[in-house]
This record gives sequence, structure tokens and C-alpha cells, in this order.
Amino acid sequence: MFTNRPAIRFIIPFAAGIILAGQSSLPILLIYTILITIILVYLSCKIIGLFNHTKELILILICFLFGVFKITYDLKFKPHNNISNYVYSDSIVVFQGIIEDDPDWSDYSIKFVAQAETLITDSRRLKVSGKVLVSFRRNQKDESKLKNIRGGDCVSVSGFLKNITSIRNPGGFDYGTYLRLQNIDVKFFANSIESEFNKRDVKYDINTKFVLPLRRSLSKRIDKLIGGEEGRFLKGLLLGERSYIAPEIKNAFINAGVMHIIAVSGLHVVIITFIILIILKIFRIPPVLRFNLAGILLVYYALLTGWTPSVVRSVIMAIIYLGGRILERKTDFYNVVALSAIFILMVDSKQIFQAGFQLSYMAVLSIVYIYPRLNIFSKYYNGKNVFLKLILGVWNLFTVSLSASIGTAPFVGYYFGKISIVGVIVNIFIVPLSNVILIIGMVSIGVSYISSIIASYYAEVARILTTLLLTSVNEISE
Repeated sequence: MFTNRPAIRFIIPFAAGIILAGQSSLPILLIYTILITIILVYLSCKIIGLFNHTKELILILICFLFGVFKITYDLKFKPHNNISNYVYSDSIVVFQGIIEDDPDWSDYSIKFVAQAETLITDSRRLKVSGKVLVSFRRNQKDESKLKNIRGGDCVSVSGFLKNITSIRNPGGFDYGTYLRLQNIDVKFFANSIESEFNKRDVKYDINTKFVLPLRRSLSKRIDKLIGGEEGRFLKGLLLGERSYIAPEIKNAFINAGVMHIIAVSGLHVVIITFIILIILKIFRIPPVLRFNLAGILLVYYALLTGWTPSVVRSVIMAIIYLGGRILERKTDFYNVVALSAIFILMVDSKQIFQAGFQLSYMAVLSIVYIYPRLNIFSKYYNGKNVFLKLILGVWNLFTVSLSASIGTAPFVGYYFGKISIVGVIVNIFIVPLSNVILIIGMVSIGVSYISSIIASYYAEVARILTTLLLTSVNEISE
């Protein structure tokens, strides 16, 4: 099975090493020494021709140890000036950093993640590094100043620096672990803004110059065209902005077993890929250039949606597929899935412990492996009877939903504390409806740049369908 799938031969021991070492504390120097020694032994034996049947076992061991080394490095290695090294008292300090994304506003707080630059205490001014989750309570005297803050801005705030702690009640969400997996090192409870925002202090990079402006533009157009809870839901579908969706709606989706609908999923990326290819084809772009441009636009979309595991996986798989089209070579699905996982874990091996990573990969693997075994009636259908075609279509939707549910059930039960049996059936109707909403919503936003009047008609359809979806999920969840 693995002979012609080198990516699978690598990812299995590599992931096993990450998972096992992620639950233990091993000296990184010892792991590095063992890994280099075995690699040198392997190369020496290969040069002098001493290999027999042990070659494959040694390669598996190397991949395993590399996974152990990677997760140990990602968990333990931090620069000496990391801000987490300076959390040693309850005294007020001044923190200065660069905001990564636009702040999230809730009823109780205003939060944003910032890249640390400077920490000022009573006696010292320190150059620091690392990510910090900054939190303001609402209704403070400085709240009006926060309305001017955006991603890329430099900010100086005073308050208390705290370590991140892991607290998980039975069936609860471990927010501390979630933050650490996002590479956030400490929390900062801010009392006030020390200095007014200055446009000259903006730090421009790819995110602040090319990604955030479009996200803001799209978000404003969704608010203007649709608005309300329907507009916030569409933001979740298109941009991955789930923070604005009301908690009761999120709970309804969890209880109905369709929480994945709110997130940007792999199916959304497939839809967007086809839309991009169709548009480029309409403009008569040559195939090779068309596929290359589509790949670039998909990477941009991954950045636009926050680089989540499900989107990154789907984008990588789409790019590999497009590359196969350019080279006129057939791609193996399992190998492609493994390649996407390797890329994500090479960048940050901690992602394997993310719920989004686990659910995304289990869903796609379950569909590919289980669905053909459940879809047993297709081979008996001759394509002539319309009624049977309709029944077969419904059965196919059911088996796709069931396949994904079987694979993800253990993870859903662990993370959400419940498994929805009715969710398998609900997905048959909710998933297609959410995809229709996504397509119409994208059309309305795109058309709005040309004609706001025409866009309003599409937006109204999207709003009505979204209302129907939200009402249905709310009724099913009760």
C-alpha cells in the first residue's frame, strides 16, 4: 500500500514521534544527538553496502526520531528574551508591541494578539519577543481610543502580565492549551493605553498591507449588504470570523452536530477553486498560467481566512492537484493528504494537537475510505430512472455525512462532550444549503464592487437562505 506513497511512509512514524514526545519531557540535546548518530550510521551502511532488510526499519526510526525532535524543539525552544521569562510579579508594567489582527470586540472585553517588542518595568526597559494576548475590559475610560486600533498598529499599554494556565473541567474547553498551540506565550490584562496611536508607527508586512485591507473591505460589505446575525454567519463561512457569532448560535450548531459548518471547510476551498478556475478560463488565460494563478490566489485566501488547518490542508491539496494538471501526471489522494500534513507539521508540529487539524484530516480520510464502501448502490444504477436517481442522490449525501461522522465521532465526543446522532441526517440538508449561501454570498460581494443595486438582490437571497438555515439548526438543536 505504501510502496508508491512515500509521503505516507514518512508521515506515519513522523506523526507518531510528535504525538508520543508531545506528552513527555525529553532533553532536546539528547534527542538531537541520537538522531544525528542514527543518520550517520544509516549513511555509512548505505555507502559500504551493509544493508539488507533493516534499511526500512532504520528509515522508520529516523522519521520517528525526527518527529520527536521537532515537537520537542517547538515546545521548548524559546529565545532568551521571550516575554514569558519576565512574568515574575504582580506589579504594573508597560507593554509595547505590534497588533497582528484587528481587535475582537465582545460584550465584556476587547482582545487582540500582539507581537512583543518592549517591556518597561520600574527600573528596566527590555527588548522582548513572543506573542501576547492583550485583553481590555469593556466600558473603561480608554475604550474610545481602542476604536482607532487596527492590525499592524504599534500599541503601548499598561497593566498586568500573567502566565497562561491550563484549566479544563470535565467536558470543558482548555483555553490555556488552545492559546499555547497558537504560539501565544502570555496574557496581558491592560488597564490603559499609555500613548495615543500614531499612524507613523504602523508596521507594514504582507498581512497588514495586502490581507487585512481586503478582509476589512469584505467584512464592511457583508455588514452593509446583509448585516445582523445572518451577516456574521456569512463572515464565518467566507472569512473564518467566528468571534462575532453569538454564543447561543454556536451552541445550537454544536447540539445539532453541524458545528463544522461555521468554520471555513475544505469543501468551501473546493468551491472557491472552481470559481477561480472558471473566472480565469472566461478571461482566456492559458491553462498553465491559469493553474499557477489559481495556486497563488488560493494561498492568498488561506491567509485571508487566518491560515487555519482545514483551509491550509485543502489549499495544499488543491495546489498539488493543479500541479499534477500542469505536469499531466495523476496524483494519489492519500499521498496528497499526507503531503499536506507534512507541510503543516514541518511549519508547526503543535498543530497535530489542534482540534481543527484532527477533525479536518479525520473527516477527509473517513470520506475517502468509508464512503466507497457505503455507496454500494451506484454500480446497479443504469442512469435512466429519474426517481431512482433522486433516491441515489439522497443516499450519496447521507453516506458522505455518515462517513465523516464515523471518523470524527471520537474527537467530537472528546472536544464537545456530546455526539449528535441526528447530525448525520441534518448534514444532508444543512451542508448543501450552506454551500449555496456561500456561493450566493460571494457573488453578491463580488458584484457589489460593480453595482450595489444588483448586489442587493443577491444579498437578499443569501440573507433569506441564511435565516432559514439558522432557524432550522436552532429548532433541531432543541
